[in-house]
Amino acid sequence: DRASGLYVVNVSNAGAPEIVGTLDTPGMSVDLAVKDNVAYMADSESGLIVIDVSVPSLPRMLGSADTPGSALGVALAGTLAYVADGGNGLLIYDVSFPASPTLIGGLDTSGWALGVGVSSGFAYLASSEAGLEVIDIGNPFEPWLVGSRGADPNDYGAMSVMVNGNLVMYSYGPSFRVMRAQCW
Repeated sequence: DRASGLYVVNVSNAGAPEIVGTLDTPGMSVDLAVKDNVAYMADSESGLIVIDVSVPSLPRMLGSADTPGSALGVALAGTLAYVADGGNGLLIYDVSFPASPTLIGGLDTSGWALGVGVSSGFAYLASSEAGLEVIDIGNPFEPWLVGSRGADPNDYGAMSVMVNGNLVMYSYGPSFRVMRAQCW
């Protein structure tokens, strides 16, 4: 429920999933990534929200970072959180201390950043009408645009992205595309 925040669901019985915990967040929850019992939520106008989920029945907010735009996607790699921040492109946060995410880098991109995936030193940004943008994040303090796959003028542009191993999958309105990562 985007307006209600986080739901923690026990799926040990796949036929009867059970909500075991909730946490209302200040914005509209849009995307989520979890690592080591910590959830990182793209919470639209409220930015990046960090939540302790070590006790599933009692999730609690650890910290947050107000992004300049609208946090619409989040991905994790190591101690960094990558945020798709609408008209502000890609933002990179150091989350070594989850209670205080620190902005360390970013790249203003040509489209509206809606989603992000990360793999092997690259961020793949679903950037609406600009299509899929590929960003070198080898130096997170100075990311740079490597290339892009432009949107087809007959569709909605890149809406979301997911990276699995060496495959990048991204949605384009009613369809999706699959490409090999790092094929630039």
